[in-house]
Amino acid sequence: MNEICKRKRNEALEEMHKKFTAMVLSLDKAGGDAFRPTSADKDPMIQQESNVTVGAQRGGFRKLLMKISEKIGATEKTEYKQCFQKMCKEVDEYKVIVEDIAQQLIAIFQQDPRYVPKPPGKMEVEAPTQEDPFELLEIALKVTGNQMESKKEIEQIQTSALKLASLRRKYQRRGRRAIHGIRTFINVDYENIRDARNALEKFRQALDFARYELKGAKTPETIQLNNALYADALKNYQKQLYNV
Repeated sequence: MNEICKRKRNEALEEMHKKFTAMVLSLDKAGGDAFRPTSADKDPMIQQESNVTVGAQRGGFRKLLMKISEKIGATEKTEYKQCFQKMCKEVDEYKVIVEDIAQQLIAIFQQDPRYVPKPPGKMEVEAPTQEDPFELLEIALKVTGNQMESKKEIEQIQTSALKLASLRRKYQRRGRRAIHGIRTFINVDYENIRDARNALEKFRQALDFARYELKGAKTPETIQLNNALYADALKNYQKQLYNV
């Protein structure tokens, strides 16, 4: 049953591909008259905008045709090497593991869940000024100390509370510095890697489209033009692949 459904789906895609191809070819042959402004419209700016619109519409049709062709296996698709895919997967998995480690360490540095950053981000773990538990204790003692008989002892506790608050903040700052490498990888290195991979994917799609256009070229002029576009797309793809 699954094979029958799959075959019918491919047949439908092939039929759709043929119809779209015929439509695009008819538009090219007719010069895109259906999208051109009327002869009464003499404004050169409007004509220029219309030409841009026509080009975008035709490009959109061709890219749709290419996607359909890829689905039915009629168009060659640039595939990344197995080792490259494995490397990308390992980097993604490493990022997940490192981020989990960072979350656990942050939860140790700052045990008040209100001040635990989620997602980690810059991993700022210190409580806001005058909101550390020991600082709050010192403030409370300052307010109530005048109403107690043992003022000297209260003042000593206040001093100790401030020292403990200072030690806690110092400990949290040192802990944050200790995971500087993790923070840099998550917030900088991995983001750069992801941006580079996204750019590579766009270049790959441009390369596939350039190859598709080249194979569909019929006249010497379009073959020469599309061959140059393909060479440029291949160069950009290989350069970005090397950078990644």
